[in-house]
Amino acid sequence: MPDEREVADLADVFGLLSDPGRLRLMVVLLDGERRVADLAAAAGLSESATSHALRILRAHRVVSVRRAGRMAYYALADAHVRLLLDVALAHVAHSEMISTIRTAAVVDGGEGAPGAGGRRAGAPRSGAGGPASPSPSPSHSHSHSHAGADGADVRALGVAAGLIGAFLVGEVVAAVLSGSLALFADAGHLVADVGALVASIWAARLAARPPGGVWTFGLKRAEILSAAGNGVTLAAVAVVITIEAIVRLVHPPRVDGGVVLVVALVGAAVNVVATAVLARSSRTSLNVRGAFVHLLTDLYGFLGTAGAGLVIVLSGWARADAVASLVVAGLMVRAAWGLVRDAGRILLQGAPEEVSLTEVRAHLSEVEHVLEVHDLHAWTLTSNLATLSAHVVVEDHCFASGHAPQILDRLQACLGECFDVEHATFQLEPASHAVHEHGRHA
Repeated sequence: MPDEREVADLADVFGLLSDPGRLRLMVVLLDGERRVADLAAAAGLSESATSHALRILRAHRVVSVRRAGRMAYYALADAHVRLLLDVALAHVAHSEMISTIRTAAVVDGGEGAPGAGGRRAGAPRSGAGGPASPSPSPSHSHSHSHAGADGADVRALGVAAGLIGAFLVGEVVAAVLSGSLALFADAGHLVADVGALVASIWAARLAARPPGGVWTFGLKRAEILSAAGNGVTLAAVAVVITIEAIVRLVHPPRVDGGVVLVVALVGAAVNVVATAVLARSSRTSLNVRGAFVHLLTDLYGFLGTAGAGLVIVLSGWARADAVASLVVAGLMVRAAWGLVRDAGRILLQGAPEEVSLTEVRAHLSEVEHVLEVHDLHAWTLTSNLATLSAHVVVEDHCFASGHAPQILDRLQACLGECFDVEHATFQLEPASHAVHEHGRHA
């Protein structure tokens, strides 16, 4: 039986199908990938409404996007989505056929068959937006559920936390018995890992909450705070390990190399399993990526510790333990810097790396009737959710002629096709409005 979260995720997917506009777009995409303008024309929607619907479908991982230069092509995310639509269309066709049979039976006194106006089972409804789907192509088949992805991430994080927590207890005991700093270093890193994984689970649950009250975007940035915390804890543990390793290089203690080797190999095996579990999650999320980096750094650390244990067993050189600890610390600092840098860019409202404001301005300025683009800002709300706002100056007559909505459609379509921006807000202004602009930015 599915749990409550899976049932809720399933309800979200069927909620997507309840909107006629989104459903028309999905049916059109059964025939293959399309650009925004082509999708809008085929589905009978405006380009602005099409871009908005595609953002929702992408957020639920029902639709994917492929970029070729400056063009964006949208397609159904995988074979599961195609199968869902095929089954839904077949069900509708079957239901309408049965209804036709029953109507004919009533009219003909029970002897009727499907009459004129009926249609064969499996045929799409008239006006559904296109023919039935062909069989899913192998290129779309991959193990990714478009429903419940957030729930899958949380479960993967929970499994990884359980595995690492269980091994942590054993490693601390082994470190005490062997006197190995490398094992203590690994254990300290594991404490940070377990804390990071628990924080990641908490942050993922917060980020899944819907917007409300003062939290107009929800709590999506909880994931970014968690990733920043992961980076800080990695750096702090690395500093402690480095200081102790330097002391041990000067005054090397006795270390039981055999215990170090065995524990490190067992730890590497546990980490391989935990890393494999987390690798199936969405590492486009900075939160999940932070947890994954913790585990991957641990794996490298265990391999280094195993090497140190082997050196001690074969040669008796006790300083190998401290050298291995310094290697682990270096890996931790490198991973910490990557997480803090990326989280800081988001928290400080930096423009996304993949969005060039110069190119965005140039593209928007090419739209007919657009005179100027100013107060252009782009930032990232959370992982993979780029946001943009701009003031767009258009010819004065566009407001009198009612042409402004069409310009807005073209601006939204321009962003959807050329840039990976999920949410955009434009303020259209007549050229005469410039005298009222205060505190204007580029």
